[in-house]
Amino acid sequence: MPAFAGKRQQIFVAAGLASHAGKTQMQVPAVQIPVNHILDIGSKKIVSALVAFFPDHFQIFEMVLHALKRRWRTVRHGNSLMKKNIVFALIIIFLCIAGVLAYFVFAPAVSNDAKSRAYSALAETNGRQPENGTLIIVDFSKPSQTKRLAIIDLEKGGAVFHGRVAHGKNSGLVYASDLSNQMNSLKSSAGLFKVEQLYNGKHGPSYRLEGLDPQLNDNARRRGIIIHAGYYVSLKSILLNWKEKFRLGRSHGCFVLSHEGFRKLRGNLDRPAYLYAYGGRDGDGE
Repeated sequence: MPAFAGKRQQIFVAAGLASHAGKTQMQVPAVQIPVNHILDIGSKKIVSALVAFFPDHFQIFEMVLHALKRRWRTVRHGNSLMKKNIVFALIIIFLCIAGVLAYFVFAPAVSNDAKSRAYSALAETNGRQPENGTLIIVDFSKPSQTKRLAIIDLEKGGAVFHGRVAHGKNSGLVYASDLSNQMNSLKSSAGLFKVEQLYNGKHGPSYRLEGLDPQLNDNARRRGIIIHAGYYVSLKSILLNWKEKFRLGRSHGCFVLSHEGFRKLRGNLDRPAYLYAYGGRDGDGE
């Protein structure tokens, strides 16, 4: 008998054992793998989104989701009715969380403090509150996925549009927490700006800005800080950036609106026009 015959028999025996082991493992209920896998992936994605919107409360959401996962693992060997009830409860909870997230994504997000600071800055600069014109308020204390921009009709005293606005890439991931007036910083600036003429530049139709606050934004013109539209200010951009807490696209320091938002701005902008960027109570930057 050839010398390799014994080795070939060993290979066949090993293959048979592996095949038998594989058959034994296949007896495990298939439902355990997809459900647990979905819970693991889904919970991570949801926690990531919740961290972006509720940075101070994300531990609570993590605890709830982990408790649900432990509960499922406890009852997965139970009767089918109990499993159905748990799955139904998970679906309801996920839908509720999705509803809360949807509200914060689509609802106006400009805070009352941002509005108050904007009106105060406008009155201080002009000596009184203008009776007409346009005031654009950007609330950088809110996450970028939310509608943190408001266009105010000063004559009517109300908002005519709410939308999303991008911040500078070096100001932060989801929040514009690091604001600056420095050249080449690629950061957003806080304070009051005057909206100057409309022109056609490399980003298409754009508005130049004149910074009115020394030390905060008076380098805006030299830095090339403008208002323009960008494809990366969209829900699609938010979803594509799911690995980075579902952030919105970011700029080089400009105030970038969606194309729809920019059309709304052009259609509702009356002179004199101002933009106020609110950085939070202590977020005016350097």
